[in-house]
Amino acid sequence: MDLSYFAFSVWEFLVAHGLPLAALLVIGILVPRVGRLLVRVITSRLDRGEETTKATLALVGALVYIIEAIAFFVLVLLALTNIGVPAMGAAVPATVVSAAIGFGAQNIIGDFLAGFFIITEKQFGVGDYVSFQGGSSPVEGTVVSLTLRATRVRTPSGEVVSVPNSTAAVCVNYSQEWSRAVVNLDIPMVGGESMEDLVHSVRATAEEALAEPDTATEVIGELEVLPATELTPPAAAGMPWTVGFRVLVQVNPAMQWAVERAIRASLVNAFWDRYRAAGTVPGAPNAVLAAPPARAAGPGRGDDAATGRAGTPVAADAGRPATRPVTPPATGSEAGS
Repeated sequence: MDLSYFAFSVWEFLVAHGLPLAALLVIGILVPRVGRLLVRVITSRLDRGEETTKATLALVGALVYIIEAIAFFVLVLLALTNIGVPAMGAAVPATVVSAAIGFGAQNIIGDFLAGFFIITEKQFGVGDYVSFQGGSSPVEGTVVSLTLRATRVRTPSGEVVSVPNSTAAVCVNYSQEWSRAVVNLDIPMVGGESMEDLVHSVRATAEEALAEPDTATEVIGELEVLPATELTPPAAAGMPWTVGFRVLVQVNPAMQWAVERAIRASLVNAFWDRYRAAGTVPGAPNAVLAAPPARAAGPGRGDDAATGRAGTPVAADAGRPATRPVTPPATGSEAGS
C-alpha cells in the first residue's frame, strides 16, 4: 500500500471538499447570530416611542427571517454542488420533497401567510400591548418580536409565549396610536347637593389627578365627565341615591391603566366619607337622607314609582349591571337604641 498516495488523496479531499464544507457549516451557524445582531443594531437606532417604530421593527424582523432562509438555501445548494450533485439533478427530488413537506406542514404555511398580512396591514408591531383571543387559551402581553411564522409575547407576569401567527385569529391591540382611560364610579349624593355641584367636584378632582407630574406627561386629550350614566335607588330606608359617573381622557399608547389608577384613587380619596358612611351627611353623622316616597302598591305587587320593581335599579346604560351601596354597620349607640 502506497501511504504517500493515500495521504495525498486525503489531503486532496480535505482541500477540495472538507474545508469548503466546514466553512459552509460555520457560515450556517453564524447566519442566525448575525441576523440577531443586525436586529439589535437597527433597534438601538430607532426611537421606541414613535408609532412608526413598531411597524419598522416588525418589518425588520420579517426581512431578517427571509434573508436567513435564503442564506440557508444557498448554503445547501453550494454544499450539494461541492460534493458533486448538480443543481439541475437535485431539482426534481427537491420538488418532490417540498411537495411532501407542503402537505405535511400546512399549518406552517398558514403561519407564514398570516405573518405576511400582519406585517403588511400593520395589525400590531414590536412594543404593542396585545391580547390574542382566538386560541384555546387567551394570551395577553407586550410583543417582543415578530417574524413571518410566530409572534413572541411577554406576559405581565414575565413569561415569554410564542404564538403561531395563524392562531392569532382575533387580536386586540391596546396601544396603537393612542389609548383612552375610562373610569366608572358610583357616587352617593348628599342632602342639598345638586347634580351640577357633584359634576363640578368630580371634574375638579379628576383634573387634579391629571395635573400630577407622573400623569400629566401621558395625557394628550381633553378630560370628559359624563354624569348620570347610571342611577341606583336606595336599597334600604335611610340610604342615599347613587349616581354613576364616567370619566374619559385620551392618553399615550398603553398608558390608560396608569392614568385610570390615578383618577380612580383621587376620586375615592375625595369621596371616601360617603362610602365609609353611606346615607349620612358629612359633618352630621346622625342626619340620614330619606328615600323618595314610594307610590302605593296594589295587592301582591311590590312596584314603586322610581323603579317599577322593588329593589331593581334604574340604569341609564342598558345591559350594564347596576351597583348598590353597602349598608354601613350599626354603631354601638345605634345598636343599643
